[in-house]
Amino acid sequence: PFDRPAYERHIFPLLLKEYNKRWFLIGWENNKASPQTLAIDRIDSLRESQFDSFVFDRKANWKRQFEDMIGVTFEGALETVILRFSANRFPYVETKKLHKSQKVLENQLCTVVLHIYTNRELKAKILEYGADVEVLAPDSLRKEIAETLLRASAWYESI
Repeated sequence: PFDRPAYERHIFPLLLKEYNKRWFLIGWENNKASPQTLAIDRIDSLRESQFDSFVFDRKANWKRQFEDMIGVTFEGALETVILRFSANRFPYVETKKLHKSQKVLENQLCTVVLHIYTNRELKAKILEYGADVEVLAPDSLRKEIAETLLRASAWYESI
């Protein structure tokens, strides 16, 4: 983390992944419930560890874990996300998909469906569109995006 000095971690490397022009090491750290994501540019030094007992599912397809998400953050749940875009923004989203699972919702004007993890990178992607997108589902994501936009708009109340 940026707010504390460097410290030692024992990580079993699983995968290298690039996202948003930054490389990440995805690895397993004992006593953690899920793989850990470390930005390569934040690592001070590396050395081979004598710690050789890592407990994780060695048969899991770790690369596959990323197919249902934007970015590299393991959080949130795999959910059906429904987004409605403004008419002027929709053609852009339709031709440059947010995620490979994206489908246009039939009989719904300018609306897409994603089957994706609701992690921080998805939320940031939604917020990039500002007033050009509305989260229709799931309700928890809709509420979180609305609360974030209300906090952001408070910066501009004096205008």
